[in-house]
Amino acid sequence: MLVMAAGVWSAWRETWRAAAGELERSAAAGAEFGLRVLTSYAVAAGRVDAVLRGLSDEEIRARESDLHVELNALVVEVPQAEASYVVDRGGYPLVSANLYPLPRGRPVAADRDFFAALRDPKAPALHVSRVQEGRFDGLPFFAVSRRRTRTGNRGLPPGAFDGLVNLSVYPDRLRGALSRVAGHPRDVVALLRDDGEVLVRGGPEGAAGLPRDGRALAEAEAAPERALYREGGAEGAEPSLVAVRRIEGWPVLAVAGRTRGAILADWRAEVAAQLAVGLPASLALLGLALLLYRSQGRLAQANAGLEARVAQRTAELAGSKARSRATFEQAAIGIAHVGLDGAWLRVNRRLCGMLGFAEEELLARSFQEITHPDDLPADMEAVRRLIAGEISTCTLEKRYLRRDGSLIWVDLTVSLMRDEGDRPFAFLAAIGDNSARKAAEAALAAREAEFRAIFESTLIGIVQAESRTGRLLRVNPRFCEIVGYGEGELLGGMSLPALTHPDDLCASPTSVRQALQASGRYEGERRLLCKDGRVIQVVMHVSLVDQDAGGGCPDLAASARSVAAIQDVTERRRAEERQALLAREVDHRAKNVLTVVQAALRLTPKGDAAAYARAVEGRVLALARAHTLLSEARWHGAALRGVVEAELSAFLPSPAAPLGATPGGPPCALLEGPDLVLAPVAVQPLAMVLHELATNATKHGALSVPGGALRLAWRVDEAAGLLRLRWEERGGPAPGPPPARPGFGSRVVEATVREQLGGALRRHWEAAGLSYDIEVPLARALAGRAAA
Repeated sequence: MLVMAAGVWSAWRETWRAAAGELERSAAAGAEFGLRVLTSYAVAAGRVDAVLRGLSDEEIRARESDLHVELNALVVEVPQAEASYVVDRGGYPLVSANLYPLPRGRPVAADRDFFAALRDPKAPALHVSRVQEGRFDGLPFFAVSRRRTRTGNRGLPPGAFDGLVNLSVYPDRLRGALSRVAGHPRDVVALLRDDGEVLVRGGPEGAAGLPRDGRALAEAEAAPERALYREGGAEGAEPSLVAVRRIEGWPVLAVAGRTRGAILADWRAEVAAQLAVGLPASLALLGLALLLYRSQGRLAQANAGLEARVAQRTAELAGSKARSRATFEQAAIGIAHVGLDGAWLRVNRRLCGMLGFAEEELLARSFQEITHPDDLPADMEAVRRLIAGEISTCTLEKRYLRRDGSLIWVDLTVSLMRDEGDRPFAFLAAIGDNSARKAAEAALAAREAEFRAIFESTLIGIVQAESRTGRLLRVNPRFCEIVGYGEGELLGGMSLPALTHPDDLCASPTSVRQALQASGRYEGERRLLCKDGRVIQVVMHVSLVDQDAGGGCPDLAASARSVAAIQDVTERRRAEERQALLAREVDHRAKNVLTVVQAALRLTPKGDAAAYARAVEGRVLALARAHTLLSEARWHGAALRGVVEAELSAFLPSPAAPLGATPGGPPCALLEGPDLVLAPVAVQPLAMVLHELATNATKHGALSVPGGALRLAWRVDEAAGLLRLRWEERGGPAPGPPPARPGFGSRVVEATVREQLGGALRRHWEAAGLSYDIEVPLARALAGRAAA
């Protein structure tokens, strides 16, 4: 009997433990069922709201028939929209999916709890109402409702209540499915609002077991993930065992209950079975009592272990859900649930901060509204392919329009969320801000464009070449101009060594490479061979592209590259050579001038100091004038007419005066001859000759008396190779016979023409006046007439 009593007690304990486990599983299944039902109705409400988006109340009433048809078509895709009603902000009906036409006489929703809750400024995004009786069909229902968004009604402040979308949920249609999640035929499974209101109940008709007086809510708040407690009987009700689960994201609880009577019935059945088998055999099994007791102990331990594992798994599941919520809300990237129509269903804080919208502002929009128009076609194509099953995920780079109107670049990864029936109901989107990367790419592109502009338009040749071989990899237009080759020719295998003058290459065949290995740089001059055969002088600056800071590269890798800046200095070097030659010429001319001055000082008669000073001054000034003409022409020569005019300027007629001398008028000089350029070596000697002749004519000849005239003519005698000058004086004093001994001036003229100009001079002592014929070889007289 003790053995039987122990078995009965053990059966009592195991029956209650099994009941608790079954109820917890039923509550969890009921919570999962409720979550799917409520989420599907929330999505359907969003789709109905989208159909009416942008329409005013008057437009909806005017188009009620068309909109009724459109909502009926939506029911095929979203069955939950079957009992959808839309009311205005006064509670009057606007349109329905299953009733047409709607009665317009009274505000059918103004006294409903969901209307009052959503009209409140602090209204929730979604509201679950109490169970009520339908005014159109008389059926009991509870409502899943949301505010209308982005209506076409004008004059309302932002965020103001402007009507609602109401979806009726009929408990009778859910009762059968909810009953099937129960773990025991006598169990009751129900969905309750958090105020204790029963929304739908599944299980045997008339069965008790549901909590009363808000006990379920209190237990759920004490244990948010799962709660198990015993409900005491009151007012004649039978006590029961109750399991509670909260439905995540909704003000709804899933409750599973079993009455004490049902548990006792299971226990009695277990005991009856034990007695039916055990009483006849109790005496036979008395010897096995201890073994049975031990087996029961082990079974109890196994059950306890199983319960511990269930509890551990439940805790892990709760932790996983908590981590999932934390991941969603605290992720470093934007995460969102998006309806199939593009409406935002759920968004995290990071996405709101990224786009600059408050959560409620973003939930009132669709992704299409804040997508850059140029990116929208690619987005819609990706949506189509995801829904069609052509792809499982897609990744896009796109632009959103922030609340302040600015653009933000994001990396978007989207996948499709499906329900238990493998039907798509929403999208899961991960959105990362890549504005910084885009800005860096833009800055890099700008720098590349700047470098390309400098590279292409600089006046210095720039090339990129292999550091080891010098093979050209990239050349700019200026370098092509310098060497005369086309870009294709240079990049077709040519190298800097191949373009270098052989003498320079033999003189230092490894100088560039050694300099790059030592310091990463090379600077020097060398000669390059142009395509047309010219040899040009260039200054070359070479640098390694990827060298370490402050050092060279002892072993140049095969991939090492160098950049060379090459400047053509050929003309500069020629100018420097001309400058040096000019400096030597100036030095030579200065010495000649000083020698002439020294001779003038030595040979000028010194009897009269004043006359001596005037003579020396005149000759030095003649040399100075010639020197000035040479300097102005950069010592390339001087115009013959300019030299003559410089010496005879006092006697040349003005442009308004008549040509030739006038009786009694001042003496006059006439010039005749072509424009010729004297060689540098002939300028000062000829200037000295003209000065001496003019001085003599001024003192003793035609230029010394009024009405006197001087005619100076010159021409080129190509056949004889001579420059011929004719000095002819008329109207002056009679010259008289030739002197027995020539004066100083005559000796200077003869010596200068003969010795410095290599020419000849003949005097003619005529009664009309003195004349001279001067002949100078063209090779000595004119610029550019080098001696053959």
